[in-house]
Amino acid sequence: MSRTDDEKYMKEALLLAAKGRPSPNPYVGALIVKGGKIIGKGFHKKAGKPHAEIEAINSVFEKFGKEEGKRMLEGAELYVNLEPCNHAGKTPPCTDKIIKTKFARVVVGIRDENKKVKGGGIEKLKKAEIKVDVGVLEREAREINKAFFKMCEKGMPYLTLKLALSLDGRTATKTGDSKWISGEESRKVVHKMRDKVGAVMVGIGTVLADNPHLTCRIEGGRSPLRVIVDGNLKTPLDANALFDKNVVIACNKGAPLQRKNALIDRGAKVLEYEGEGGKFNLQELLADLAKMGINHVMCEGGAELATELVKEELADEVMLFIAPKIIGGERQGMFGGMGILSIGDAKCFEFVKVERVGGDVMVVAKKRECEISPSQEGFGGSNIKK
Repeated sequence: MSRTDDEKYMKEALLLAAKGRPSPNPYVGALIVKGGKIIGKGFHKKAGKPHAEIEAINSVFEKFGKEEGKRMLEGAELYVNLEPCNHAGKTPPCTDKIIKTKFARVVVGIRDENKKVKGGGIEKLKKAEIKVDVGVLEREAREINKAFFKMCEKGMPYLTLKLALSLDGRTATKTGDSKWISGEESRKVVHKMRDKVGAVMVGIGTVLADNPHLTCRIEGGRSPLRVIVDGNLKTPLDANALFDKNVVIACNKGAPLQRKNALIDRGAKVLEYEGEGGKFNLQELLADLAKMGINHVMCEGGAELATELVKEELADEVMLFIAPKIIGGERQGMFGGMGILSIGDAKCFEFVKVERVGGDVMVVAKKRECEISPSQEGFGGSNIKK
């Protein structure tokens, strides 16, 4: 199979992977090819369900029957965006099934950084005399599982900071009104993100100003854990975000005990941290979310929380929805003061995507080291999708 063919099939495996809701597991898609034709497909739907490789193998049996399926699978090629697992968890090792199926070749997008796998799956397949090629569309394979890889490498969740702002960089009017700065299509993208991430986080200012539900409103979608950063426990007991028990409120240890007990009675889980003035170490909160199995957090503001996350270098990427509206300068911009006196001390990011979303423009930028020149790969002067 040529490199071009390998990339073509790996792209399809990545598209399959994106259909899943596997958090905290990785996104994995698998494609089976025989004689230049796709004969099987599968993806990891959710944690605890069969892995993508098994789903793809089963799809061949469903299509061709047991005996014909077995014949079709023998000598076929398997494309999978992440190294097959070689350990037993909620499901058996995929490598055992791959070997038993007698694939001739396995094409892998990227090695698995999970310490239980980390090259072991590839080595096991090679020892079984299966040809293995690794690194096809590796960058794309890493991107789809950026949260999974950060958890494996750092033990911390990947944090996406999402903000909607006007053309002049404002997040609300003078009165605090912000519904809606961005358009309907942008809000649909946000709901798709909520369906994918493990948690959505906001500050108490956003709760008091907007009283958001923080749910996913896509039909059949999954609403994430809701996290409210509320140092002094000012969250109203009738807040929309408290509609069920899937909510965490993070506060200072000195917050009023009566308020804490009342919020617990409403079903919230209250996490306490050392701090003062309503502020505490947000890295400790993120570490606790990681312990809860959350590997991707989307913060939806407001400005004070966004400022702290960027200031403490906890935001891995910033996702901006810029609306073609001008509000004026009476209201604070999307970030507050960070004590930066020179450009050399600025927090640096790299543009990775610029795209039209309805009437708005979505800009995604990832954190980078300032002394390194930003790569322009994938970002050019006319890289605005219509």
